[in-house]
Amino acid sequence: MSVAADSGPLISLASISLLDLLASLFHTIHIPNSVYQEVVAAGKGRAGSEEVARAVWIERHEIKKKGDVAKLIREYGLGKGESEAVVLVKEINAGLLIVDDRVARKCAASQKISVIGTAGILLLAKESGFIKSVREPLGELLRGGFYLSPSSYQKIITIAGEN
Repeated sequence: MSVAADSGPLISLASISLLDLLASLFHTIHIPNSVYQEVVAAGKGRAGSEEVARAVWIERHEIKKKGDVAKLIREYGLGKGESEAVVLVKEINAGLLIVDDRVARKCAASQKISVIGTAGILLLAKESGFIKSVREPLGELLRGGFYLSPSSYQKIITIAGEN
């Protein structure tokens, strides 16, 4: 299955040294050029910049339907990276979009695009045997400023069987 990603999950996973989970789970991650620019160029010196630049398993794409990107920005108020990631899913016929932003997730869902966020990636990684616990990396993310409501946190911990 082809998978596209927005910048947020890439940065979040890199911040806790787990970006390579994406390669383990999906082999190749597709990102639009604006996500690459946001993480690598604009984010120089921050979590994810060097990791994404070095990751041979991350493929960059130039978006062809720029009008569709502009429409998503206008209609949903999404950023360029989020808009391009949603459009990229359709352009490459990907089966999944990795994105955390709530509005971007709603936009993708309205277009029948399957989504998963950073916390979902951690659950999938545990289920697949790549990590032993969700609680520790999730705690690291929260301490670093990652937002997750208390009810969502509890739901994830329960799903992971780590109550």
